[in-house]
Amino acid sequence: MERVLLPVWLQKVFICSMLWVSGHGSSGQTWSVMFGQSSICALKGSSVVIPCEFSYPKGLEVSRTFWTKSVRPPTDICEDKHYEGRVHYLGDGVRNCTLKLTALSVKDTGGYYFRFTTNASTMSWLSPHGVSLAVTDLKVTGPGVAVAGETVSLRCSTTCTPHGRMSYAWTKNSKPLSGRAPTDADKLDLGPLGVSDDGYYACVAQGTNGTSSPAMRLSVEYAPALTSVSFSPSHVILQGASVTLTCHSNSSPPVLSYTWYKMAGSRARLLGSGQTYTFRNVRPSHSGQFFCMATNKHGSQNSTHRPMYIQYPPKETFASMTPPGDITEGLSVTLTCNSDGRPPVTNYTWYKIAGAGVSQIGNRQAYTFSNVTSSDSGQYFCMASNMHGGRNSTFAVLDVLYPPRHTSASLHPADETLEDGLAALRCSSDGNPRVENYTWFMEDVAPPVGSGENYSTVEGGWYYCRAWNKIGGQRSTSLYVVGKKIFSVALMLVIISVGIFLLLIPVTVASVCAFKRRRTNQRNQQANGTDPNTDTYIALQRKSVSSDYGILTRSHENEYTDTVSGPIYENFRQNRDPWSDPTSVQTVRLPEDHTSTYEIADDIYENQNYPGVTPK
Repeated sequence: MERVLLPVWLQKVFICSMLWVSGHGSSGQTWSVMFGQSSICALKGSSVVIPCEFSYPKGLEVSRTFWTKSVRPPTDICEDKHYEGRVHYLGDGVRNCTLKLTALSVKDTGGYYFRFTTNASTMSWLSPHGVSLAVTDLKVTGPGVAVAGETVSLRCSTTCTPHGRMSYAWTKNSKPLSGRAPTDADKLDLGPLGVSDDGYYACVAQGTNGTSSPAMRLSVEYAPALTSVSFSPSHVILQGASVTLTCHSNSSPPVLSYTWYKMAGSRARLLGSGQTYTFRNVRPSHSGQFFCMATNKHGSQNSTHRPMYIQYPPKETFASMTPPGDITEGLSVTLTCNSDGRPPVTNYTWYKIAGAGVSQIGNRQAYTFSNVTSSDSGQYFCMASNMHGGRNSTFAVLDVLYPPRHTSASLHPADETLEDGLAALRCSSDGNPRVENYTWFMEDVAPPVGSGENYSTVEGGWYYCRAWNKIGGQRSTSLYVVGKKIFSVALMLVIISVGIFLLLIPVTVASVCAFKRRRTNQRNQQANGTDPNTDTYIALQRKSVSSDYGILTRSHENEYTDTVSGPIYENFRQNRDPWSDPTSVQTVRLPEDHTSTYEIADDIYENQNYPGVTPK
């Protein structure tokens, strides 16, 4: 057979070529086109080769060859823009008519036919049967929804079975699946499923320029998880504000219901439902531990407990004192400032009432007197403060007790209600609590002589008192009292009688003597011729009286007086014997040493001449 060489311009390589070949067919050959496969399955994006051979009668020359998808009229696929750049004719124009298609798309699916023409105008051939090409896409099949904990299988499927051996790789959310190497198995097993397995899965055919299936969503459903509580405002929550609690939870499907609880001791108390729960005008009593429960069709989950503390300035501030009970001098006393505040009180200031003002004494929660004295007694209060304000406490009264001190005994003038002659003594002392008992003593006398703050006595001597309260006692210094006598009526009568008797003795003696002198004088006058009836008076001379004596009073009054009622003496009536009238007898105040002094009338008056007596 004679072979004709193609012209040089036909030897250029074209993607889509039309071969004009001159040659003669083999003797006895008929018209025919033979394909290696009647149907081919190829993946989208891959390439496919369609093997082909043809024959024609002897004596004819092939003028043109091409592939077509349409029978009437047959159109060269090379002229279809859809195939532009993707059709490669591998035949030789004599016998081989093999075709290669690249970058297949689903649109390429269909029947392909080979047609050639000869130099005889009426001689052309179209294969009566074409090659069926099915272009399939990858598709992930499997359950779209699964429950956490289950195991599922995903399969990379096609609408037909591609020719040849395939290997597959898997991606999740467009990233290679971690820990999964490509395999010829078209199945991916997942399980037990967790929340992290939720996502978009796709399979990739190896050797197909990364042909990948559309991603399939695997939704892993699960009961609520990661349930938590948040507050708004989230930081400082002040008393009186509005506070909203929000329950957060991650679940699939979404949470169907929310329930709120507050811990009451070891038990939970139901508050309400809803994703949010609001307190309006919040109070400190709202403080506590809160949690919520989120529920969907797969189950429920409680959040962790979330504390909510309502902040407020100090309140219920008060001062306490230790030790309790009576406080005596020398003890250690601590004042403590107590207050309720949130955040807790950090600043304390102590004050003491000082008259109409106050004085600051300390700035700690506790203020201590290490050795308390009575001068520390008084009213104290503290001020507690935090970042939201301050508050003063109530007053704490520190009353330091001590036994009597500065105890003294003193002599006071007699009270008007007392009988004359009583010495009034008073015992004074300072003590806390006030002195409850006063007791009087005399030196060198064993039993007490009296009791009470005031004491009266007629007996001289050294006196002292002792003051007592429940803390202790103290004795005063001794006081000397000069004795005074007090007389009863009977005693006064006895004294007056004795006094009169004692006075009568010298009066009687004086009268006798005077009578004798008178008789003697009368005799002398008669002898001298003097008239005995002549009244002769000689001026009386007042005798000086010592200041140690008091004022004279008449004896029948039987009393002492501190006032001068008249002169020390009085003139006697004419021709009257001063000693014959007892009412004229004078008595003197007792001297301060309280010894009685009596003087004879002759010692009181001097130069006294009686009637009928011639003065010297």
